[in-house]
Amino acid sequence: MKKELKVITPEDALSKFLNWFDTNKRIAFLLALVVGFITHITMITETIMSQDGLWNSMEYFRPGDWETSLGRWGIELVQRATQFIAIPSINTVFCIFLMAVTAAILVDVLDLKSKFSVIFTSLALVLTPTLVATLLYIYTSFAYCFNLLLSVLVIWFLYKFKYKKTGVALASICFMLSLSIYQSYIGISVGLCIIISILELLKNKDIKEVFKNIGKAILAVVIGGILYFVLTQVI
Repeated sequence: MKKELKVITPEDALSKFLNWFDTNKRIAFLLALVVGFITHITMITETIMSQDGLWNSMEYFRPGDWETSLGRWGIELVQRATQFIAIPSINTVFCIFLMAVTAAILVDVLDLKSKFSVIFTSLALVLTPTLVATLLYIYTSFAYCFNLLLSVLVIWFLYKFKYKKTGVALASICFMLSLSIYQSYIGISVGLCIIISILELLKNKDIKEVFKNIGKAILAVVIGGILYFVLTQVI
């Protein structure tokens, strides 16, 4: 018997999202948003940037051959979403929003239950000195914050996505895009994978299942790496 194709209506999609976006994720999102704006208010109200930020951009920046030669051709793709705007106030707002979204997804990825862990994770994302340094390079700040989101999505698709094979495929694509923006963000995905594996072992999960998940992660990294290499050669 053929399975009937189920059509998901906008109402169904919204209902599923609201079920997923539970209290802890809302706390993480809103806290990161509010604290992020308060902490980085000077980046929004003043024209503050690094020397490179001042040199490479003032209201507009479009990546070129230099970024492509470094294998960072994805920066231009991401910057298109903001029409290559490089204005501290606007880019900082975009970046804080991305950090808030990342905080909510991290709560799901790490399966955080206690309010303390949710609040700590959310605050750590927006209060880290690394974010301050990223915001100073205003001409690439949006792309780098988006890359952080991609790095977390790699693990979310591997561990939380309902359809496992599709999850591996989507994780591979996210990993490829992450490499195309800034290769060093691979550490975020690898680190989260290690953390989740340790947590699973502490929860006495079947060790075969743990290594199976690690195997899927390695597969996604290999596929994503190959895709990135091929596209880099073409571009």
